[in-house]
Amino acid sequence: MRSRLFGVTKTALPEGSAMDYRATYDEYWNREDRQGESSFGCVSTVAEEIQRCVGVGSIVDIGCGHGHLVRELNQRGFDARGVDVSNVAVDAANATSPGRFQFGSILDLPLEDASFDCVVSTDCFEHLEQADVPRALAELWRVARQDVYLRIALKEDRDDRWHLTVKDREWWETCCYEAGFRKHPRYFLASPFGCLDQQTDHCTIVLSKIKDKALERYPLAALLAERQLHTDMSREAGRRSDAHNMRYFEAARRVRPGDRVLDIACGLGYGATQITHNSRCASYLGIDNSDYAIDYAQASFGDEAAAIRFEKGSLPECLAAREADSFDFIASFETLEHLQDPAGFLRECRRLLTPGGRLMLSVPNDWTEADGKDPNPHHFHVYTWNRILQELREEGFLIEQTVAETVSRRKEDGAWATHGYEWREHEVRSVETAAGEWCILLAMKSPFENTKAAFTNSAFAEAVGQSSNVMDFSNQYENPWLVRSLITRGLRTERAALQHELADEVLGRSQRSADRGAALCVKAYVQLGGESAWSESEPVVEACERYAGSVDVGAGPPIEVRWAVSLAYAGGLLAMRSGQRDRAKRLLQQAVDLPFMRYSPVLGTKTVGAALLLARLAVADRLNDEARTWFRRGLELSQQAVTADWSANYGDLARQPLPLFKELAEVLELGGQCAAGLALLEIDMPAPVFWEQIGASKSAEVERLTSEITSLNEQSQKAGEVLAWHQQQLSTWHGAYEHWRAQAEHWQGVAESPHPSLQHWNDQAALWRDLVEQSKIEIDQLRGMLEQQQASQQHWNAQAALWRDLVEKAYAENEHLRAEADRPRGTLGHLKQSLRRRVDSARAKWMRRPHRLDSTKAKASEEATLHKE
Repeated sequence: MRSRLFGVTKTALPEGSAMDYRATYDEYWNREDRQGESSFGCVSTVAEEIQRCVGVGSIVDIGCGHGHLVRELNQRGFDARGVDVSNVAVDAANATSPGRFQFGSILDLPLEDASFDCVVSTDCFEHLEQADVPRALAELWRVARQDVYLRIALKEDRDDRWHLTVKDREWWETCCYEAGFRKHPRYFLASPFGCLDQQTDHCTIVLSKIKDKALERYPLAALLAERQLHTDMSREAGRRSDAHNMRYFEAARRVRPGDRVLDIACGLGYGATQITHNSRCASYLGIDNSDYAIDYAQASFGDEAAAIRFEKGSLPECLAAREADSFDFIASFETLEHLQDPAGFLRECRRLLTPGGRLMLSVPNDWTEADGKDPNPHHFHVYTWNRILQELREEGFLIEQTVAETVSRRKEDGAWATHGYEWREHEVRSVETAAGEWCILLAMKSPFENTKAAFTNSAFAEAVGQSSNVMDFSNQYENPWLVRSLITRGLRTERAALQHELADEVLGRSQRSADRGAALCVKAYVQLGGESAWSESEPVVEACERYAGSVDVGAGPPIEVRWAVSLAYAGGLLAMRSGQRDRAKRLLQQAVDLPFMRYSPVLGTKTVGAALLLARLAVADRLNDEARTWFRRGLELSQQAVTADWSANYGDLARQPLPLFKELAEVLELGGQCAAGLALLEIDMPAPVFWEQIGASKSAEVERLTSEITSLNEQSQKAGEVLAWHQQQLSTWHGAYEHWRAQAEHWQGVAESPHPSLQHWNDQAALWRDLVEQSKIEIDQLRGMLEQQQASQQHWNAQAALWRDLVEKAYAENEHLRAEADRPRGTLGHLKQSLRRRVDSARAKWMRRPHRLDSTKAKASEEATLHKE
């Protein structure tokens, strides 16, 4: 038994939990609604996911319940066992798989140290009290040799009783890292990157154990102290670490088999495990200018046997000291913005890469604030899509792929906007406007640069030493570097525009027939994958006809026969699509007649496929006899390919390229379709049933599924904007939820904790209750007074109505009296007018006597003077 467990002896662990899990879950499994229940809908899906993440080996399921997952894993070849705290569950599980299950608590497992390759626990941890979680994780660390797979519910159970610890994914991951685990290199196979902020029901966490010596030397507490300078993103939870790990995970998918990988500015080296566990690279070298980083990386990830090394070096000197054409893949994330001379760095990367080698890098996408500056003092440059694309092209790189990555926010229309997890590929020609937090680019060194560099067939290392026509690239091609950059599916660039560009360059450069044939075939299939007009397709079809007709099939190199057959077949497909049926038949018949066995039996995929297409055309034209001829010819060609001497054609059968027997199986399937056609032509049946039966093969199913996947991808792209909006809304509401949850926890704590002024407020509350009661009494009194006032108001309203009637009568009488008064007023007016006429007459007579007036005035003046005196 191991003596120490993360610095704590096993006997120092708590003797027991505050909860009796055994009694609780005996009760749980005795309930009628729980008997025979599985915590996940499809157990085979979970088993498949575990197999993809950790491979097949010994495995134990902790909290196995009735053992559904254990039985499924055993059926897949695992050596699987189960442990559960409930005797009821263990007895039920052993009834179906005797001896495979035993009683035990996750807090003290009855298992030896490092006794299983992988430890699994699904829907178990949420049933633990929070205080027991660290101890349970410590037990999983002790029992596992390397890997741990956890599936944990994130919400309450249907009874609102059994889930005792309900937390989010980040909380659970942090607990795992504190227990001595790190993120597994295949983590994103179980938890897809784009779904990480949508996990509300459950989360899946796949972990790897940290090496004993590395954990002892670099505990998490010590690592956190260095966080500002160095961070192992595989031991940190959160969006930032997810973003960094995702880049290495995706980089591994673009590493070709046999590639020599260079990771520039590798930091603490966590990318090494992502690349080496998710690809078939030949070697990995990480370079960083920090002694601490290199020491940590070597202790944590270094493995001389697996060719994983780390070296200290400063840019750009450490690159200049290395030989040209010495690496096939270079990764450098978050580097360019920190360099004074990014163009010189890119120039050195191109020098170090072999022809057709790849460079994958990332830069922040316009992290400027309102002042137009990047707030990070260590960033010397502000990158946008336009700038990084321009710099790569100026240094001679070919752009293969552009991806926008986001985890929290990004610039939209020049302003920062919140956004959730997203890894979205964009067309290179339109990526300049793509929103994203980071720009991720995959670029290629031209396969025409330094083509004299020594070529090795590293992509098919399993077939090294075999001299078959299929693998003899160095002697067959003028430029063998085209094999991985342009010719071979799965190795070449997937960008159709770049395929077309490289093919045109081959046709303009190369004189050797094999190189030109390969380039023509690429152009033909690019056209088949698009919606080109016949005016564009016809020159390609004509070139296919010329090449297929010009090859010396008897004395020429076998590789030329290979391309003649492929071009006749591809040209026939192009002619068929454009409705040129007679031309298509001539080309397909040419493919059938060419001696494909001079190259390899696997070339029968084209010759048998051509015979099957000719039979299809004949059936459509109601030429059943001709159809029989072609069905029979295809079956004969298939038999010829499959029954050929394998040792003579392939060499050592234990050292064959992996695709070889898959293609041979396809030849046999196509022959099976021809055999079905021959048989079914003799039976009268509806046409749909006829073609359905003929097409019932794995290759046809693959073709159908490929078509469906293409359609789903198109639908996914259309739904992308809607999904992005929902992710943003989800992130916003999640933030609000976290805020209000924190507020609720705060106030709950305040409510539950004693407060010095609590009695004071209780007294105040009592006082206010008394005032409320007194107010109720006063309100009742006021209500009575109001009723009295209302009664009085009704009395005075009646009095007012009576007085209104009296006033109206008085008013009528007044009007009558006024009319009576108007009669004498008229007589009086007449008398006034008569008197006025008499006065006017007298005044006139008086005015005619002026002398009398003057004397009168004089007399009046004298009297006035006398009176004055």
